[in-house]
Amino acid sequence: MVYEQTRGTGVIVMLTKVTEGGREKCFQYFPVNMDSPPTNYDHAIEEFGDNIHISLDLMSLTYNEAARTDVRQVVMTITEYGPPASDGERREKKISKRVIWHLLFRGWPDWSVPSGEDKEALLALVQLANELNSNDITNPLIVSLNYRNHAQHCKRLIFGNRFIVVQV
Repeated sequence: MVYEQTRGTGVIVMLTKVTEGGREKCFQYFPVNMDSPPTNYDHAIEEFGDNIHISLDLMSLTYNEAARTDVRQVVMTITEYGPPASDGERREKKISKRVIWHLLFRGWPDWSVPSGEDKEALLALVQLANELNSNDITNPLIVSLNYRNHAQHCKRLIFGNRFIVVQV
């Protein structure tokens, strides 16, 4: 989806932690730390038949205290393949790369809403996301959240001109 929806540097704002209350809330799709090997997604070729391989390489990882957010700069490499050769090998057709900013907000408490300093941090996150979005006319911010817990509280926030909400 990031590849389809962005034309330059993409920004994902993740409001749902991978685990909340000891339960897994979403798939760990992004590299965790600088020691993580590139994250590869090749299953789409077999599962969806779209002949695309995706690799995510973590370039930097910092923590923004004001926004209570893990800030990851990830390079997403997309390799599109043409029809298989006569020997069954896949043929590379096109390789493209995109920089993705992945912002994981740590200030949303389990089964509650941000208050006090966490509320201030959420506003700082909105500002950070808008600053990192290189061109908000062609690049919607992608917001990943747990719909039940977050959506009703997030509709009041403005994430640039356009945004896409992904329920997890």
